[in-house]
Formats: sequence, C-alpha cells, structure tokens
Amino acid sequence: MKYSTKQISKARVVLMALMILVVLAGIIWMLATEGKADTAQAWVICQPGDYVNVREKASVRSGAVGRLDPGDKIQITGEGKNGFAEVTDLTLETGGGAWVYAGYIVFDEPEMYMDDMEVIGTARVAARKNSCGEIRCWLEPGTVVQVFWKTEEWCVTNRGFIMTKFLEVGSV
Repeated sequence: MKYSTKQISKARVVLMALMILVVLAGIIWMLATEGKADTAQAWVICQPGDYVNVREKASVRSGAVGRLDPGDKIQITGEGKNGFAEVTDLTLETGGGAWVYAGYIVFDEPEMYMDDMEVIGTARVAARKNSCGEIRCWLEPGTVVQVFWKTEEWCVTNRGFIMTKFLEVGSV
C-alpha cells in the first residue's frame, strides 16, 4: 500500500501537533509544581530552655539564621543532606535556605511530660545528645530520670535522649 505525499504531510502535521501538546503539558505541569516540594509535618524536641538552630546551609559550620524552641511544629521537605532536613514555611529575614539538624526532629507529636521515669531492662541504656547523636552516658536499669518530652520513639530527659521503650513509670 502506497501513501501519497499529501497523506504523509497530514500525518506529520498531526504528529507534530501531538508532540507540541505533550511538551506544553509538561511545561504547564512544571510551572504549576515549581517550588512545591512534598512536605511532612514534624516537631522539634530538645532540652527545656534550649533551642535548635536553623541554618542557612546543611552544615554545622553554616551560620544560624533563626532558632526553634522545643515543641515547635515545622514543615520539612523529603530532602535531606549531611544529617540535616530542609525546613519550609519559616519566616526568616534572609529569605534563603533553612536547615535543621535531623537529630532534633520527630514525626509524632511530642507530649510535654515533666515527670520521672525509670530505666528498665537487664542492660545499660544509652542517653544521647540527640536522637542521632553521640552517647552522653550509660544508665543502669533502675536509674530514675526526669522526662521533659515524650514521643513514641524518644524521650528527652535530664540525662539526654533515651529511647522510650527503655523507660517506664516506676515506683518513683
């Protein structure tokens, strides 16, 4: 079966029109979603009276451009870099980037606890600087700590961050 030059030209025009529509749809989608990264709700936890620095870049060497207090609710993108999470929707004078160290971020809403709990188990438990941080000290079973913030996974105590599963309300 042979096609005429006229039929081939029409097919080319239709194909070009479809390609242009696909490209235009892609451009419209990109413009509509520009700057709208997926975000997740999270909270900041740290010792009472302390705060967490918001940094311009994902580095401890980067200057602080703001601060967050314990219990502050934040929105973070799915992006992470160097142990930091990118924070969105913060009103900062710089108008630039905003990064928070991930060790101070939790995804289940913390409750202010302000009570004593006891270390449980048969082995020592680590108390950390933050949820990703270095070990501050080891606590023996039966040690009583004051808990300030409690989530499903972590408790912020007077000795540091301790995994919630290793603490319970005892006869303290």
